[in-house]
Amino acid sequence: MYPLNDERGLVVGWMAKLLLLFALLGILIYDTAALAVNGFQLDSLSDEIAISIALSDADDKHLFDLEREARKMARTKDAKFVSLEVDRELEQVRVTIRREAATLVVKRFSQTSDWGRMSATGRSSTD
Repeated sequence: MYPLNDERGLVVGWMAKLLLLFALLGILIYDTAALAVNGFQLDSLSDEIAISIALSDADDKHLFDLEREARKMARTKDAKFVSLEVDRELEQVRVTIRREAATLVVKRFSQTSDWGRMSATGRSSTD
């Protein structure tokens, strides 16, 4: 009835391995994309905050008020405000923010968790 080499379980095993490989590739692609998107968004957001602070008459306001504005803007985008520097001689504003990427695997291991925490510094001229 059946040949000597019964291969009925071979296809099921092969399909399970293939499905596992696709799942692992999907997770890898998702984490890589999450890291890249977080980096690009953070860089854009830091520049946006720096420009906004520079346009809000940075020379006339106290540093505390400028930091409060920057912290509020960063919080609306789920980022953490780190620092604000106003260089009145160079007429430049520098804002640094930080955020953790929404990854599936990277944030779960202590060896790779630092990869998901990114910071960006945005600069803008006040003139």
